[in-house]
Amino acid sequence: MEIKNIIFDLGGVLIDASGKEYFQALYPDPVLRDKVKEVIHHAPIWDKYDLGIYQKYDDPVESVVALAPEYEKEIKQFFSEELLDAYTPIAKGVELLYDLKKKGYPLYLISNYAKDGYEHISKKYDFFQEFEGTLVSYKVRLRKPDSRIYRLLIEKFDFMAEECLIIDDNIENINTAASLGFQTLLYQEETARDELRKLGVL
Repeated sequence: MEIKNIIFDLGGVLIDASGKEYFQALYPDPVLRDKVKEVIHHAPIWDKYDLGIYQKYDDPVESVVALAPEYEKEIKQFFSEELLDAYTPIAKGVELLYDLKKKGYPLYLISNYAKDGYEHISKKYDFFQEFEGTLVSYKVRLRKPDSRIYRLLIEKFDFMAEECLIIDDNIENINTAASLGFQTLLYQEETARDELRKLGVL
């Protein structure tokens, strides 16, 4: 079926959510960096950010410190206001977004993202103005790959799933979307343009 709407994921497609440079700047010692990164990445906090349970960047500090009190100083360094600037645009993904906009496609966003982080980057980066509509996890207390957030997407924008292409870098999200009838593209930077040409949208 003809694609009439294109729906982007954010982290891993348009925004680099790895925080690699942020970690390197905070912790020059690679051994220390790896230890702190492991604590933070494995802390059971990220879903709570996405679901709006944590509203501010530093809300989970004490719970993370409790997991590894020997790294209290380093953990508190990580959860500073600078964290909001740690996630930056992926140039090729943003370029792709603008090219699809030039083709006349209405663009939408569906993303798992924290409240203060999303509010910060959506004001900072101009490409957010290209979206006809957005659905962000913290606002609706649902996160991908939960099928309910995709059903809400259909309801909110009066979509026919078969007429929509979802671009996402997470296979679980892709599988859920496909099971509901969406056309999907598993985003890989080096192949995305070729795949979109095959679909006839570029």
